[in-house]
Amino acid sequence: QSRVHTQAGMLDLVPLLNAFVTVCNTVAYAHSRGVIHRDLKGENVVLGDFGEVVVLDWGLAKLIGRKGETGEAAVVVEFAGSNDVGLTVHGQAMGTPAYMAPEQASGHLDLINQQTDIYGLGAILYEVLTGHPPFSGPDTLEVLRRVREEQPSPPREQWADVPPALEAICIRALAKNPTDRFASAGELATAVLSWQEVERREAQEERDRFFTLSLDMLAIAGFDGYFKRLNPAWERTLGFALHELLAQPYLSFIHPDDRQRTE
Repeated sequence: QSRVHTQAGMLDLVPLLNAFVTVCNTVAYAHSRGVIHRDLKGENVVLGDFGEVVVLDWGLAKLIGRKGETGEAAVVVEFAGSNDVGLTVHGQAMGTPAYMAPEQASGHLDLINQQTDIYGLGAILYEVLTGHPPFSGPDTLEVLRRVREEQPSPPREQWADVPPALEAICIRALAKNPTDRFASAGELATAVLSWQEVERREAQEERDRFFTLSLDMLAIAGFDGYFKRLNPAWERTLGFALHELLAQPYLSFIHPDDRQRTE
């Protein structure tokens, strides 16, 4: 579903981006072996119950870079009347219309290479950010035309909370010209990881400011019975130094009559 119609937010985005980075690294490994997927889309990525990330459906995968390779014959497929743009199609325009790179949508099989998969990864990232693929339309022919001729709508027009830097990464991966995309799947993964690291650092700095400046007594307490972090208000209010409060179970500072209720 589009994020406009859900409660999905930044907390939902973190595990999806982690999975996306794994997909990028999976594709990077395939590329290192001379294999391109050619049908990357969210539907072909499975997230397991224990953190597994699996890229499925390598039915259109192609081994490239072999000496003397002759390529594939281009077979024209009749798309007229088809309105299911999420299904894989075979022929001159090979792949899934809603996620196809422009060179795929144009049927230029000789131009399909690792950069085509970079576009597919960008389409998956676009879906992570917005809840739907970069292009849609009433039928397959119209979707293919839009892929070839139009720019995708900026993700922030679909979900206002999309971070600008992450949007820029997505749009670059979806560039019409393959040379304008990321040079590799690994480079795309690194760009997303770098953004995540900056976000974590800024969040930590904001939390530090919040803890330091607040006049209220703020604490992070663990299930092991110890405080993990306290702000200066504890020292001012209770008279104990912070290192004293952190060194003992917090119940030891509470009157025996109140300990059960505190637990």
